Amino acid sequence: MVKDEIAKAAGLESSDRVWLDGLRVRSGGRRSGKKSSFVEAFAYVQRPADKPLQSAYAFTAERLFIDGVPADKSQYRILETFPLIAHATPVTARLFPRDPASQAGPGHLIEGRPNRAPDYRSDYNLERFRSLTTLPGLTLDGALDAHLEDDLDQAEVMRSRLVDPAADESKEQVVHRPDTVLHARTNAFAALSGYQHARELFDTMRFYGLDPATYFRFAILPLHVRYRAPITPGPGKDGKTVNAMVDYEPATRDYNDEWDLNAFKYLKVCFALADLKRSLSRREPLGLAADPRWSWHEYAHVLLAASSSALELNFVHSVGDGLSAILWDPQSALEGDPPAGPQSLRMATFPWVYLNRRHDRSVYAGWSWSGTYHRAYAFDPAPSPHRRKGYNSEQILSTSLFRIYQALGGDTVTGTGAGLLTRWAAADYTAYLIMRALAWTGPISAAPPTTPDELVLALTDADVGTATWQVPQRDPAWPLRERIGGCAFKVVRWAFEAQGLYAGTTDPLEIVDAPGLPQPIDIFIENGRPDSEGAFLRGGYMPVSLDWNPPPNGSKWLATADALQVVGKKRVFVKVRNRGQSPATGVVVQVWYIKWPSTQQDPPAWDPTVWTKLGAKGPKTVPAGGEVKFGAFTPLPTTPTGDRLLIFAEATCPGDRANSDPATGLPCSTQPTPIVDLVVGDNNLGLRLYTIT
Repeated sequence: MVKDEIAKAAGLESSDRVWLDGLRVRSGGRRSGKKSSFVEAFAYVQRPADKPLQSAYAFTAERLFIDGVPADKSQYRILETFPLIAHATPVTARLFPRDPASQAGPGHLIEGRPNRAPDYRSDYNLERFRSLTTLPGLTLDGALDAHLEDDLDQAEVMRSRLVDPAADESKEQVVHRPDTVLHARTNAFAALSGYQHARELFDTMRFYGLDPATYFRFAILPLHVRYRAPITPGPGKDGKTVNAMVDYEPATRDYNDEWDLNAFKYLKVCFALADLKRSLSRREPLGLAADPRWSWHEYAHVLLAASSSALELNFVHSVGDGLSAILWDPQSALEGDPPAGPQSLRMATFPWVYLNRRHDRSVYAGWSWSGTYHRAYAFDPAPSPHRRKGYNSEQILSTSLFRIYQALGGDTVTGTGAGLLTRWAAADYTAYLIMRALAWTGPISAAPPTTPDELVLALTDADVGTATWQVPQRDPAWPLRERIGGCAFKVVRWAFEAQGLYAGTTDPLEIVDAPGLPQPIDIFIENGRPDSEGAFLRGGYMPVSLDWNPPPNGSKWLATADALQVVGKKRVFVKVRNRGQSPATGVVVQVWYIKWPSTQQDPPAWDPTVWTKLGAKGPKTVPAGGEVKFGAFTPLPTTPTGDRLLIFAEATCPGDRANSDPATGLPCSTQPTPIVDLVVGDNNLGLRLYTIT
C-alpha cells in the first residue's frame, strides 16, 4: 500500500519499479493539542527496461499522522528526488580556446606572438589569451593529479625524455593540479594543450557521426600525443625546432595475410616548439602543441594513415591546411580583415606560429591544378614523382577546400547570432565531407585518391551518400538543424574548377594558370553573386553572405528580379542560361511558391507536397552560352497585401539535372530539405522573396 501511494505521489503509473529502502517516523510536535508525526519513506525507482540511458533515482516521501492515524485527506508528498549517478570533479585548466592570433584580431597580432612574455609583466603577453577550459574525459585522482589519457581510450599524452631524461615514454603524462599551471611557457601547459586538441579531434569525429574505432582501420587506439619530442629527419633531433610530425609504424603483416587487428600499431603525433627564443622560462619554452591550427594539420595525416595506411596523398602533402583553415575560421577575430586580397590575415592559414601558407592563392599566379606550382611535377618521369608534391600543392588544395566552405555559408555576415551559426554549419559540413572522403577512399578502395579529380569524386560521394546529417550543436542554445545530402557536390566541383582543374587541355605537360572549364552542359538561373574568374563569368558559386537582405540591396544568393520575373503581380517568367559548351536539350522549368509569414524566423523547408505548384514549361533547348525564357507560370496570389512569398524555380534537363529533380535519386530530391542549403548548392535553382503589393 505504501509503495502504491508514494508511486502515485511521484507521478508514476504504477509501483512496479519502486523499491522501499527504509521508513522512519519523526515527531511533528503538537497540533491543536494532538500529537503529530511524519512517516518518511525512502525509495528507489529502477530505470525502465526499454530506456537504458535513463538514470535510476531515489526519493524521499512523507505523510502526516495525527495521534497515530493518517490526517484527514493527508497523502504522501515528495520531499526530494536525486538521480543515482556520481559526478567526477571536472578537470579544468587555463588554455588557449583559439590560437592567440585568431583571438587578437587585426592590428593586435604582435601582442600575442609566440615569443611574447608568459605573464602580465609586459603589455605584450600570452596570459591574456588563456581562459578556463574544461578538459572532457579526465578526472583527478586522490593526489589531485590528472593522468592525460581520456576515458574513451582514444587519446593519450605520453611522457617525454626531453622534459625528464628519466621518463618512461611508454607511460601517460601526469599533471598535478592542472588548474594551477602558471603560464603558457610551461611543459604542463604544452601537455594539457596536446590533450585538449587530441580530444577535440575525436569529439569532432563523434560530432560528425564518424566512429573513431571504425575510422582507425590501419592503426590502433589510443592516439599517442608526444607534446615535447624530437623531429626527424632534419635538425630537430633535440626537439629545439619549430615543427611537428606524425610517426606511423606499418603493420606487421604482408598485403595478402589474413586481416589481423593485432598487426597494427599506434599512431604518434610529435610536437616540438612554437618558439625558439627563451624569455624568463629558459627551461620550459612554448610548446607547439598549443597551436590548434598546426595540430589539425597533423591530424589530417593521422586521419589519412588511420583510414588508408598512407601518411600523404600522392598528389599533395595532405588536406591538413584546409581542415585547419576551415575549422578555425568561424569564430576567428581575423574573419573580416580585409575579406579578400594579399594582405588578408583571415587567409593566412597559420597566423600565430607563422608559416607562409595561405588559402586564397590566385589561380592566375600559378596556383592552379593545371598550372605552374602543380603541373610541373605531376607527370615527372623520375621514380616516385609524387613524393615531390609538397606545400605548394597543399595551398592549391586548401584554397579549393576553403572556397567550398565559403560558398556553403562561410562568408555569411560577421558577428554572432545567425551569421555565426551559418558559418559553423558550413565549416562542420565541409570538414565532415573531407573526413568522410578520406575514410571512404581508404578502407573501401584500399587506396587514397591519387589525383585531385579523384578527391572531387570522393567528396561528391560523401555528399550524395549522406541521407541526413545532424548539424553539431556547438552551443546548447543553438537550434537543432539537419543537413540533407546531395546539396553540396556541385559546389565541390566548381571550387576545384575555379582553381584550374578541368582545364580541357589534351597535353598533360601544358601549363594552364587559369580556371578550368564548366561541365559541357551547365544550365543556371541568374542570381546576384559577383562574377567568377575566367571566361565563364556567370553561373558560378562565388561566396556571398547567406542573409535575407531586403531590396534594394537584396541578398546576393537569391535570383535576380530579371531572371525570376513577376509580371502584373500574377505571372512568373524564368530565364535559363547555359554556361556549358554544348546545347542543353530537353530543358524543363517548374515553379512553386509558399507563404513565409514574417513571424516565422526560418523559411519553410523545400517540400513539393507542401509548396503550391504553378506549373511546368518546356522542354526547350538552351544553346551554349545562350538564354531562353520560360513562362508564363500563373497565378500567384494577389492578396492579402503585405504577405511574403517564396517563389522557387527549378530548371532541369537530362544533361544537367537539378538536385531537387526526383530523377536524380539524391537525398535532397526525396525528402524535405532546408531551402537555403538546396538553392545555394545548385545553380539550376532560383529563389525569390516577393512581397504581395
